[in-house]
Parts: sequence; structure tokens; C-alpha cells
Amino acid sequence: MLRKVGRFVFQVVYGFEVLGLEQVPPEGGCILAANHTSKLDPPLLYFIFPRLVHFMAKKELFQWFPLGWIITKLGAFPVERGAADRGAIRRAQEILREGGVVGVFPEGTTRGVGLRPFHNGAALLALKTGSPILPVAITWYTKKPFRGSAVRVAVGKPIMVPGKKERVAKHELVELTQEIRNSIAQMLEEGGREGFTVVTTNYKCGG
Repeated sequence: MLRKVGRFVFQVVYGFEVLGLEQVPPEGGCILAANHTSKLDPPLLYFIFPRLVHFMAKKELFQWFPLGWIITKLGAFPVERGAADRGAIRRAQEILREGGVVGVFPEGTTRGVGLRPFHNGAALLALKTGSPILPVAITWYTKKPFRGSAVRVAVGKPIMVPGKKERVAKHELVELTQEIRNSIAQMLEEGGREGFTVVTTNYKCGG
């Protein structure tokens, strides 16, 4: 019910277009990997996605009441940014192995211009669990409310991995991270975001 209400509110206040929801597998673990330009991105995806998405959220948010309580109820779990948070990685792996959906923003921040370098967390999760990755491109045309269709969300074809691995080589992380980023970049360009640019450095070790 909450997600239906939230979807309705977003549609009224901002207006959105959603493409490619047929790409979402009806069941089984998968990783939603999206670009990140607004603090509204997590609730937007939470409300419009057909399955419950468990987002990683920075640890500090869980210390603010009632926000921490609310986002916990919505399925989010804490991650310590700027560090290799093994607890958060283990929790994400548990969700995926139980057949859930984990949401990740590989850029790790909304700061900067264009599509920023990606961290390798989504690729690592996929390779460790054998879960497919759903690339998602969020295109904000305006962040001002009541201006018509303000945002476009496009879901790309799932990126499959050969199977879960105990040990992951660095080159595998680099290649898969690049593939995720290329897919999102292509959808953003197709979305025609005004002033869209792609930062040329495309891989960031760690995170």
C-alpha cells in the first residue's frame, strides 16, 4: 500500500516515465544498479519498481529519528561509505541469496557533473552471488515540482554473470563495472538529458 501511495504522489508532484519494466525478473535475486543525481532517486525507484528494493544507505541516516526507523521499515540497510564495509556486503549477499533485490548507486554520490566514475560494489556482489544486474538510467529533466514529466527511468537488459565465484580477479571487476556503466551511459544519452556528459575515467577501485 505504501509503495502505491508513494508512486501516486511522485506521479502527481513530478510526473515520470518508466521504460523497460518487462526486463525485471519476476523472482530471484538481482542487483539494481542506477546512476545517482538526486536525493530523490532512492524513493523514486522504491516506489516505481515492481519488486521490493533493499537499498544500501549511508550509516549516518539510521541515526536520525524517525528517518532511521522509516528507512529500516522500507528495507534499507546501513553501509559505511569510504570504507570496505564487510557487514553491508554480507547483508547484501544474504538478500540476494534469499531471492531479493538489492539497490546500488555505483557512483556513490550525487555530487559532480555527468556520469561519474563507478565503484565496483555492484560488480563484486554479482560475481560473488551469480546474480544478474539490472542497469537503470534516471534522467531528471527538472527537479522542480509540478512541471509535468520531470523524470525518465529506463531499465536496461539484465547483465548476466556466469555464476557465483569464491575468488574474483581484479580484471573481472573492471570489465563488469565498465559494462554496467556503458549500459547506463547509453540509456542516459537516449534519454536526451540536457547537458549530459560522461566523465572519461570510468573505474574506481573499491567501494
